Amino acid sequence: MPKNPEESVDVQPRLLVVSQGVESLNYIGVKRVGEGFEMDCEVKAEAAVCPSCGSKDVSVKENVRRVFRGAPLNRSQVEVVCQIPIVKCHSCRKTREVDIDFADKKKKYTKAFYSYFIKALDSTSITVFNKVFGVPLDICYLAFTDYLHQEYVSNKISNVKEIIIDDILINNGDIGFTIVMDLETKRVLSVGQGHAPDALDEFWALLGPREAKKIKAVALDPNASYVSSVASNLRNASIIFDRFHVEKLMDQRAGLEKKYIFSSSSADQKYLIEADEFATMEYNAFMDPQDRLDLLREITEPLTLAFILHEDLARIWRRQTRETATNFLTSWIEKFIDYDNPIVKQMTECIDKYSEEILNWFDNKVNVKPLQDFYKKVAEIDLTIDKYRDIDYYKLVFLGLHDPKIIRAIDQPPLWW
Repeated sequence: MPKNPEESVDVQPRLLVVSQGVESLNYIGVKRVGEGFEMDCEVKAEAAVCPSCGSKDVSVKENVRRVFRGAPLNRSQVEVVCQIPIVKCHSCRKTREVDIDFADKKKKYTKAFYSYFIKALDSTSITVFNKVFGVPLDICYLAFTDYLHQEYVSNKISNVKEIIIDDILINNGDIGFTIVMDLETKRVLSVGQGHAPDALDEFWALLGPREAKKIKAVALDPNASYVSSVASNLRNASIIFDRFHVEKLMDQRAGLEKKYIFSSSSADQKYLIEADEFATMEYNAFMDPQDRLDLLREITEPLTLAFILHEDLARIWRRQTRETATNFLTSWIEKFIDYDNPIVKQMTECIDKYSEEILNWFDNKVNVKPLQDFYKKVAEIDLTIDKYRDIDYYKLVFLGLHDPKIIRAIDQPPLWW
């Protein structure tokens, strides 16, 4: 016959007490609830002391029933139900809930569950842990967030010599973050929300003026707000626009060029641009071949010029010294600065404005591969905001993304699956 869901079960009390880390409590009993266990316990009388002053001269006003998620037992869920007394102290006149040692009163899980869960993440993911043990996702993500905060959030930053600053978008581009990474250790040092100068305020506070003097090079996105913030806080550092960020800037300008062409084109030309049919021109089979070619040239010439600028500028990174790079950049700017195209002219003026920062790379050839590896890892994980994962959660994930355990915990299958 099926068991009554509230019927007492034959489970060794000592096994439950030890596995859940509640040796300091009085064990009352255990019953089966669904596919798991519910263990009842209470705080011992001698443990009912004032949490404020430690006095034993207290009187119990009432008991509060608290339910904590315990460590799974043979793949069965365990809930620890504890009666926690609220005492009135006759010494300090305060009324408080007594302290407990098996769990944080602000958490929904025991310390035993936390240890079990974090150990399981060495070989599995949060999703699989939820499916195997039936632990609700909100409990899993709360414990995982606590782990990230404990392991990767630091109160200070020290001995950093080279950093890179860049931005990243999540939630389909709706939310942006500013990332600061140590190029030597490949760790993310700080994550600020947005792309404004105040996104770096937390990093400057953690760094402090003494450690700021130790930073010798900063590679960053050619963002005016970043440049001004770095220049005012890192006076001894060399500001560098590396190849990764310069090419990223040129790609953005090429995209603006395509938008400019689209806005200034006729209806038929807009159709071609939207459909990406520059090469086939099949939208009008009766058009003369020479007319098709002329129209194709008319539409694509400005865009082709923008990409020529991009490819031509890339030759600067083949130069070995700052002097040769300076000569090349000067001739490149003179070649394209007078073109009668607003986007091309804007691209050239932008490179001219930041030429000093670009040339600084030849004095300190920083390697930005750690940032590229970081973006590859970000591309592998789900970056959707939902009821379990908020903005603060992703800040913590970015701080720990150098650790393979974090990537595996987020979305990788277990090793034994």
